[in-house]
Amino acid sequence: MFNEECDLKTTSLSKYIEKIEFNNFEEFFKEVIRSGEYNSSYVFRGLSTSEHKLIPRALRGGKEGCKIPTTGNANNTIGQVADEEQYLLEFYRMANDNGLKVPYIQRIKGRYNPDFVCFGENKKWPTEDYAELAALAQHYGGCTRLLDWTQDIFVSLYFAVEGAIKAGLKKIEKLKIALKNGFTEDVKKHYDEVKKWEVDNLIIWAINILEIERSSNFKSEDEEEIPLKFVRPSYYENPNLNAQKGVLSYWKIPVDRSPIDRTSLDELVRNYFEKINHENVFGDELPLMYRFEIPLLECRKIYDELGKFNYSLARLFPGYKGVTSNIEEIQMINEFDIMREWFKGFRIQYDKLRL
Repeated sequence: MFNEECDLKTTSLSKYIEKIEFNNFEEFFKEVIRSGEYNSSYVFRGLSTSEHKLIPRALRGGKEGCKIPTTGNANNTIGQVADEEQYLLEFYRMANDNGLKVPYIQRIKGRYNPDFVCFGENKKWPTEDYAELAALAQHYGGCTRLLDWTQDIFVSLYFAVEGAIKAGLKKIEKLKIALKNGFTEDVKKHYDEVKKWEVDNLIIWAINILEIERSSNFKSEDEEEIPLKFVRPSYYENPNLNAQKGVLSYWKIPVDRSPIDRTSLDELVRNYFEKINHENVFGDELPLMYRFEIPLLECRKIYDELGKFNYSLARLFPGYKGVTSNIEEIQMINEFDIMREWFKGFRIQYDKLRL
C-alpha cells in the first residue's frame, strides 16, 4: 500500500497491527492523507507522546487517569464496574434533575432515586444503553472506560500536536525556573526532559472500524461475540461532536471477581484476534490497526499546516468558548516559539559547560 520510493520503516507488530515510521509530516501527508486509503474504513486517535497507551481514563493511573466516586471495593473487576455504574447513575440523575436530555435506559427510567448498583455478577459491561450514557458523560469530561476516536484524521492530528506543544512548553518552563538556583542537578534533570521530548514521536492510531463491524455482523451463531464495540453518537444536537466527527470505542468485559484489566486496546485487539485466528470478511489484507509515528519536532509545522485547513479550537468547539480558547492557544503558541528559541541558545551554552 505504501509508496516504496519513500524511506519508510514498516514493522509488523502482529498479523493485525502494523507500525509505520515517517521521517517527516510531508511523507505522512502524501502516503496517508492524500492517498485517501483510510477515509471510509478507519477511525483515528492522536497521542502527543509515544509513552501514552490506548487505555481509557477510568482505567489509567497517575496524572493521566481520573477519579470516580468509589465504594472502596474496586480491587477487582466487579468492584470497578460497581464504581463506574454508580458514577453514571449519579451523572444521569443530576443531568435529568437539571432538565438536560439523557438517553433512555430501561433499568433506571422511572425510578425516583436510581442511586444503587443494579448491575450484578455474571453479566457483561458496559451494556449498550450504559455505553450511550457513558459516551455523553465522556464528551463533557466524564470519567469512563470509553476511548475517543474521530472519523477525521486532521482532528486526531490536531489534538496530538496541541498536546505535544503544551508538554514541550511546560518542560522548558520548568527548566528556566530551575536555572534560578544555578546549574544544579535539577537543571540537568529538566534539560534531559526537554531533550527526551525532542526525540519523541507523535502517534496516530488508526483502527479498521469497517472490518470490525463487518466481522460482528457476519459471525456465525456459535462464534464468540467480538468484545470491541463502537458508539456513534448523534451529531444533531451536539455541535462539538459534529465538528470533531467523534466516535467512541469500548471493550466489553465479563463482570466477575478477576483482577481489573488495564491492558492497552492494541494489545487487547492483537490477543483476541490472534486467539480466534481472524480472517478479514471480504478477503482484503488491510491491518485491523495502524500505528503511525511522526517525529515530534514536526509538531509546530503540522500546527501551521492544519491552520491552513481551518483546524482550530474555534472550529472544533463551535461557540464563544471555542473562540476564547482559540485566542488563548494562539498566545500559548507564540510563547512556545519564544521558549524554543531560548532553549536553542541555552543548549549551545550548556553543552559547552558539560564538555
